[in-house]
Amino acid sequence: MGFIANAICLTYIDKVGRKLPLAWTSLALGVEMMLIMVFTKYFANTTNKIGQGWTIAWIFLFSFIFSLGYNAIQLLYIAEIFPTALRSRGTAICAFLGTGVGLIFNQLSPRAFEAIGWRYYAVFMVCNVISSITYFLVFPETKGKTLEEITEIFGDKVAFNEHIGTLSPASDDTQETDKDGKSVKVDYSHAE
Repeated sequence: MGFIANAICLTYIDKVGRKLPLAWTSLALGVEMMLIMVFTKYFANTTNKIGQGWTIAWIFLFSFIFSLGYNAIQLLYIAEIFPTALRSRGTAICAFLGTGVGLIFNQLSPRAFEAIGWRYYAVFMVCNVISSITYFLVFPETKGKTLEEITEIFGDKVAFNEHIGTLSPASDDTQETDKDGKSVKVDYSHAE
């Protein structure tokens, strides 16, 4: 399921962007968790084979939706939003934390299911809904932007602007400010 969904994701990620697929995927996963929770409550301990079959189908569909909008996009988005100097460390930390949280849930979930049963799915449902709202309202879109433009979105100084300046060669104004705030004269006569 994941392989097929990831392949589909790669066909639209640069056309649609990152923000909307993450937001809609989170919302869809929240709905999926609700369906799994309801079907588990009513059919898990029954002899209703159709209800149990749908419960399993919702779990498979969850895997498909997750890979359709999260698997590839989350790693790409993480790599894009970090400044160049922090990109490898930031991506590694995010991957480590993501794996760590997954391991924690893998260890705690059997106990949680034992203690509260089907209600435990509500934790994931709420987390996905909160994530969806956060993606819609907070996260900036990075589609079609250069790494320098993305850096500016997050309020970081761009190395090019900091060291070279932002005036175009056609500009009549030859006064700029260096990184220490001192006024310097810039000669653009040799620029193409």
